[in-house]
Amino acid sequence: MSTEETIRNQRETQLEDYERNHNRIERGEVVTESLPFVEGRIADSALGVGICESLLGNLDEALSWFGRAANHSVKIIEIVDEYEDSIEDSYQWHQPTQCSDTLYAAILSQQDTYIDDAISHTYDLDHEWIIDNHYDFSNVLYHASALAAYLDGNESQAISWNKKLSDLDHEYLKYDGLQIALAGLIEEDSSQFSHGLEKILTNHHDQHGTNPDAPTQFISVEGSSYLLLTNDVDIDPNDVEIEDSLRDFLLPDLI
Repeated sequence: MSTEETIRNQRETQLEDYERNHNRIERGEVVTESLPFVEGRIADSALGVGICESLLGNLDEALSWFGRAANHSVKIIEIVDEYEDSIEDSYQWHQPTQCSDTLYAAILSQQDTYIDDAISHTYDLDHEWIIDNHYDFSNVLYHASALAAYLDGNESQAISWNKKLSDLDHEYLKYDGLQIALAGLIEEDSSQFSHGLEKILTNHHDQHGTNPDAPTQFISVEGSSYLLLTNDVDIDPNDVEIEDSLRDFLLPDLI
């Protein structure tokens, strides 16, 4: 089966999943405690369709679906906040991850409304509660906060949160890469950005195939989001130096 045929088949699968789960919620068939999970499936499906549309060269459709992914990701955050007493605690811990996912989808959508919404919800994260109760999520928390501040034009705050991430004692290649790449964006340092992006994509390569049924096997959402942000700084995306084998994990035609 050709790669294009594989992508088309995955697009149809993601569309079917999106419509099925969306209709379940519309018909009121999902109990409250399951709403975040089902909305998560919807957001993942929308992101998957967006990736497939981009890989097939359908840019307008891709941007629209990335916007839907961001919108449904925001709904998860809002549902967890609204039904806090009815939903299991694990969704509270994962709010930083959810905010990160929302920020990535919003960046890929290239729509200010979704980006502003993602920033706002990230600013609402309860840092003290997360650090006190789930310190192992601090890397995600600091990254999401730094990225939101950067997108909001608050460079000093972005630097502060990014330094907190840098100071953490962790072994996560992805977050090491995200921290370095964001520092490169802030400083408009192409070499530093390239170094961070390569770590992000290397991590994606290492995880490649862990979910073979998802379009994210083809693409690094984080890496593609970060490369898209070079449009706003003095870094030429064509000059970003990474191994050719890793470039395949970046969305085409977005730069």
